[in-house]
Amino acid sequence: MISYDIDEQHPDKYRPLMDLLKKWGAQEVLFSQWVVKAPQASAQLMADEIDKAITLTGTDRLLVQEVGKDASWKNLKISDDKFIEWLKLARI
Repeated sequence: MISYDIDEQHPDKYRPLMDLLKKWGAQEVLFSQWVVKAPQASAQLMADEIDKAITLTGTDRLLVQEVGKDASWKNLKISDDKFIEWLKLARI
C-alpha cells in the first residue's frame, strides 16, 4: 500500500507520481492511498523509486507498506466488486 501527502506548494510532483503508479498497475482506494501488487519489490525499493520520481522534500510524506490478508473497508473510491476483483487478481 502506498500513502502520501505532498505539500500543496509542489503540485508538479503529482504527474510523475501518477505516471509511476499507473505504470505499476496501482489502484487508488482512498485519496492519496493506492494498492499495488509488487511481489518482486520491497517497500524500501518502491519508496526509493517514488522518491527518485518526485524528489520528496521535508514537507512531503510517504508510507509504503506490505498489506496482509486481513482487510476490511468502507466506502472506498472504487466499488467493492472492483476492489475484490483487484485483490483476487493481485492474489493478496
